[in-house]
Amino acid sequence: MAKVNPLLRRWESLRFLYRTKFAVPRGIARNMRKIAARNTPILLGPWLSEVGFELLYWIPFIRRLFRTHHIAPERVIAVSRGGAASWYGDVARRYFEIFNLYAPKDFLERNRDREAWGGVKKQLAVSEFDKEVLARVAEQLDLGEHDVVHPAWMYQLFSGYWCGWMDVGKLRSFCDHSELSIHLSRPAAIPFTGDY
Repeated sequence: MAKVNPLLRRWESLRFLYRTKFAVPRGIARNMRKIAARNTPILLGPWLSEVGFELLYWIPFIRRLFRTHHIAPERVIAVSRGGAASWYGDVARRYFEIFNLYAPKDFLERNRDREAWGGVKKQLAVSEFDKEVLARVAEQLDLGEHDVVHPAWMYQLFSGYWCGWMDVGKLRSFCDHSELSIHLSRPAAIPFTGDY
C-alpha cells in the first residue's frame, strides 16, 4: 500500500478546514444576498436524503438562513417527499410533494442511482436527479425565472461539524431549532387523556 505524504495530508486537511470555516459560509451569504435582492420564487430542495437530517439540520438551517436574509415565506416552495409540508410551514408557504412526480418505487430507484453517483445518501452536490426534480417542479408550477436553495449548501457548511472540526456552538449559530408549528388533532378512535 502506498504511503501518503504527511505534508500532503496536512495540506488537504488545512484546505478542507479553510473551505468549511471561511469559503463555504461566505459563498452561501453571497448567494443569499443575490437571492434576497431578487423577487423571484425560490425552490427549496429537493430534499431526497434522510428524514432525520431534514428535521434536525436542514429545516433549522433554512429557518435561520431565511430569517437572516429576510426571505418571505411567500416566495418559497419547499420540495420534499412523504407529506412533510407541515414541517416547512414557517419558511415556505407552498410545498411540492415529490411523490406527485414519481411513484414511490420509481423514486426509490432514481434516488438509489443518485446515491451511487455521489457515493453517499447525503446530497453533497447537485445530481442529475436533483436537477430533473427541480426542472419538473418548475415546469408544473409554471415558475419561469426562479432561484434554488439546495441541501448541498447545508451539507458543505456542516461537514466541519460532522468531521469534528466545528463545535456544536458554531453549528447552532447557523440554525434555529424552534419547535415546528404543527397542529395535529387527536384521532377520535384512540381514547387517551393527559399530555402527549
